[in-house]
Amino acid sequence: MRVGIDTAFYSNNPTGIGRYLYEICYHIKKYHELELVLFVNEDSPLLYDDYFQDNEKIIVKYSKLDLRRLYHLGKLVDKNNLDLFHVPSYNIPFIKKTKYIVSIHDLIHIKFPDIYGIPHRLYYETIVKNGALKAEKIITISENSKNDLKNWLKTDNIEITPLAANSTFMPHLGLSDLFYNLNIDKNHFILYVGNNRPNKNLKRLLIAYAKVNEKNPDFPEMILTCESDKELNLLIEDLFIKDKVFFIKGISEDELIILYSYALFLVFPSLYEGFGLPLVESMSVGCPITCSNMSSIPEVVKDNCLYFDPYETKNISESLEKMYYDENLRNILSKKGLERAKDFSWEKTAYETYKIYNSCL
Repeated sequence: MRVGIDTAFYSNNPTGIGRYLYEICYHIKKYHELELVLFVNEDSPLLYDDYFQDNEKIIVKYSKLDLRRLYHLGKLVDKNNLDLFHVPSYNIPFIKKTKYIVSIHDLIHIKFPDIYGIPHRLYYETIVKNGALKAEKIITISENSKNDLKNWLKTDNIEITPLAANSTFMPHLGLSDLFYNLNIDKNHFILYVGNNRPNKNLKRLLIAYAKVNEKNPDFPEMILTCESDKELNLLIEDLFIKDKVFFIKGISEDELIILYSYALFLVFPSLYEGFGLPLVESMSVGCPITCSNMSSIPEVVKDNCLYFDPYETKNISESLEKMYYDENLRNILSKKGLERAKDFSWEKTAYETYKIYNSCL
């Protein structure tokens, strides 16, 4: 099998899609009957990755968000004698001859049209929908996302391959300058992992956190692994929690593992997730979780967390307090999470993907 894969979303600081496609490439490369061809940007780290040095790499012009790339990549795919091409994102190129499959992780742009605007919705309703319906197979990452896609596309041609945490995610009480630089107690903080997009529900989280701090000034600080923005900064000032909330961006994987390892618990207030990779990462490290009861989250965590209603700030506040003051609960959830995390691995995900490749050919 000569299979191509678009790696545009993989960078030095990859997001969820980027990490997904790297792990798929890394593990699926082990199937020697598969010849993996990497379609890369000019600045891709894969060009210098020794693990992929023997893989054919084809340079693609234009950035991943440039519509011209869809035409250019489509032509490259059709002229390189591939048996199959894997599009691991919503950037589906205009392919005329080659068989292809597409991974769509979620429908956030459809679910939140007021947030993402008309252009995003039009892109999904035209390019993404048409491209997905022409694919040999659609891959998604949770039962919740599969149901969303079935309702939107009116097709059953969908398979699920769940995400996983990297094998390096395990309890690790190492050293980091993060705690010194932030001037916080490394054993006394709450952690949020993710971005600051509106579906992540950070405004309600900050309001709920402020309510708890108002009652208890000694409540732990909160670290958020994303960039703040003007709106969030103004909210933090209005809530008088500027000295208790720390936004840090661009941290390494090693630093993230240390944060999970030292955190009292992870709080995950999202309104909508295709999967929720930080949940599996947190469980893999033994970090207990309090989280939203929405979309795919219960499917991933099951009963190994403390749930709250993400639309109710009072409920979020109560969950934060319970997690902090009930050490026994944290210990129980930590142990249960470690067991649940064993159900996910990139080896399994790559194998399921490999089987889908075979079925298409």
